[in-house]
Amino acid sequence: PNKIGKGNASFVDSDLPRETEAADGTNLIDSRSITPWNIRKTQILQSFTTTGTIQMPSFISAEVAKAARGGNTLKARVDAIDEGDDEVSMVRYNAREYVQNMAEMNEELARAWNKEERVKALKMAIQCAKLLGDASTPQFYPSLFVLVTEILDTFGRLVFERIKQKGLTAAGQKKKKVEDFGPSDVTEEARETCKNWFYKVASIRELIPRVYMEMAIIRCYQFLYGYGEFETTLRRIAFMLRGMADPLASTYARAYLVRRAEEINPTLIPPLMDCCQDSGSMLHVLHSPYWTARIAAHKTEVEAYAQLLSPAIDFQLQALGHHGGRAACIDALKLYTSLCKAA
Repeated sequence: PNKIGKGNASFVDSDLPRETEAADGTNLIDSRSITPWNIRKTQILQSFTTTGTIQMPSFISAEVAKAARGGNTLKARVDAIDEGDDEVSMVRYNAREYVQNMAEMNEELARAWNKEERVKALKMAIQCAKLLGDASTPQFYPSLFVLVTEILDTFGRLVFERIKQKGLTAAGQKKKKVEDFGPSDVTEEARETCKNWFYKVASIRELIPRVYMEMAIIRCYQFLYGYGEFETTLRRIAFMLRGMADPLASTYARAYLVRRAEEINPTLIPPLMDCCQDSGSMLHVLHSPYWTARIAAHKTEVEAYAQLLSPAIDFQLQALGHHGGRAACIDALKLYTSLCKAA
């Protein structure tokens, strides 16, 4: 990975998205230099793990005791969610078991949704999003991010597709491009359903699950306000993420927002720049006395801890360079360099 650390912020120039010259003389980003998210997430899961155990809420791992008695392990997990149990007790899993359980949770969420159990699916997504507020095993956090956002992607896709399939007007059904759908293309009932989803998300008390759930279903804003309002919404969420104090958690949250922005409209550069600049400021924060002490408690050094941010920052810079051009990417890199030197 690219080296990021105190006094030596160095993103190798050759790692920047390559440009080719079009027939009209303009510079275009060479798509061959872009690493797709599907490849990135596999690399993250392989690179960021731990030999120790990872703390997990008992709503996910309640099957441990259940399995010993031959019970239905997956049912035990989902029943715990159904009962509305917030489960303050915690258990510990190794990395392999953690990955397996999260994959099963993703499948169960889809099954619950397909059985019309919308509330159950919502609760499952919220509880998974809460996991991203726990950075107590920092070396595993990048992989945790991948696992949880896979579940949030599933939930967001299910909500969007249901509204699109069930609530389109006759005119809306004739439109082929997703970006062409707007408020006039869905029924009043579908718009109310869409509002209810956002009301449910807005009622989540904790910032991290609330903002992740909003990002998961962000595409549904299209049914309320149209395709042209996404830049305002994305920038609003980018500003909200400044309320997340943990450098690791906030930097990865911005990576998720950038990924969602790319999926919606990759030409919206201001939200990408907001995220890149704010993530850069986190490199400076790492060297504050408070975070230096926090990092030392994990028996690691700041430079090594900063490497945990590398996949998220690299992804954001790649998106900015790909869609905003090399100049925008270099401007962000200059900011990162100055922040690291100042630290």
